[in-house]
Amino acid sequence: MVNYLSIDSSGIPALNDVLFWVYLALIGKRRASKVMNLSDPGIATAGGLPINPDQSQLHRFLKKARTENADYMIKAIGKRQYEIGQIDGDIVSFDSHLIRYNGKIDVQKDIDGKTRLPHKAVKVHAVLDQTYRNPIYIMARYPGKTAVEIGDLLTEATLDIIPKQPVTFTMDKWFNVGELLKRISLKGQKFVTLLRRHQNRIEQMERIPLQSFRRLTETLGVTSIKVTIRNYPEAVRLIVVDEIIDHVRTLYGYLTNDDEQTEEDTIQNYSNRWGIEFWFAEEKFLGFDDVPGIDLNEVTMHLAIRLIANNLISAFRSNLGGQYIPMNAETICDKFFKEQALIRLRNNQITVTMFAHPEQKALEPLYYNLNSKLKRKGIEPKVPWLNNHFLKFEFK
Repeated sequence: MVNYLSIDSSGIPALNDVLFWVYLALIGKRRASKVMNLSDPGIATAGGLPINPDQSQLHRFLKKARTENADYMIKAIGKRQYEIGQIDGDIVSFDSHLIRYNGKIDVQKDIDGKTRLPHKAVKVHAVLDQTYRNPIYIMARYPGKTAVEIGDLLTEATLDIIPKQPVTFTMDKWFNVGELLKRISLKGQKFVTLLRRHQNRIEQMERIPLQSFRRLTETLGVTSIKVTIRNYPEAVRLIVVDEIIDHVRTLYGYLTNDDEQTEEDTIQNYSNRWGIEFWFAEEKFLGFDDVPGIDLNEVTMHLAIRLIANNLISAFRSNLGGQYIPMNAETICDKFFKEQALIRLRNNQITVTMFAHPEQKALEPLYYNLNSKLKRKGIEPKVPWLNNHFLKFEFK
């Protein structure tokens, strides 16, 4: 994957730089300046480096890759996750996240969703797999791009990463634009978006006879009608929800081109879109919000590294299973990554000995006979960036 960056290999190899950045993220060191707080060269050694690089070297590395090459790497990461089953791509969620910029460079402002105030910013746009709540693709752009422009890029990237299967795209009302929905439909894919509550739409829903609603509960009913939307070539299905809370009736709806799925399933699929909001909040620990600068090539490289760290955490949780799967990245770091180990090189083997690790019962079965497990997965157990040595883990 690092080869996609096409970075000159003189000096520190790109692979070692990537590994060091990833390890910084995994232990919650979000910025390059945090390397100054490292008291030992442990993660440098794990990344195949003799000492910790300084922060200027780490920043220089992020600036080396072209934006398109860093984007190739992000797509390669997504394709690999699809191959090994960390994403399935059946139903995906779109969302955008504002990262505020406080530097001196004058960039376009955008509205912060929480404060409702304009700020200089970079916008991160992501596609999340609903089944495993893992990211499929992520990109950065300056504010000012339209929903159609962003939606097209996210759709194309998703279908590149997850080819030859139907995908349902769930999107908030910012993406509810007829031109974008038409393009998704013409690609043979499904969409579900929240209806924009314009006055004419509210009046249209209010004209639906009460007996047309199928009651799900005493306070909740649903029905479907066909409506027309601007720049969309045919009538599209509108699922209308009639909700009564404290004797106040509220009507809202979902637009979809899926005429076969039940109303309940469509509503549930859209409700699951909120997982991407929680994911953005969780990823702050790994440093998604701590962009190193304003140059898009640098920010895209930053996102690629954080994506690798995220997928490592996801795979680790999955392997642990059970009670560990719901844990966020920060909890995983606190429970597993802050313990000391004794590292020794014997012949062609690096032995990592953990003494009285508090989670030993969970870890020991995973790392027992590690090299044989890797071979069964078709993975060469020799670690290239560690002089092709084998790794062995012991727990005492």
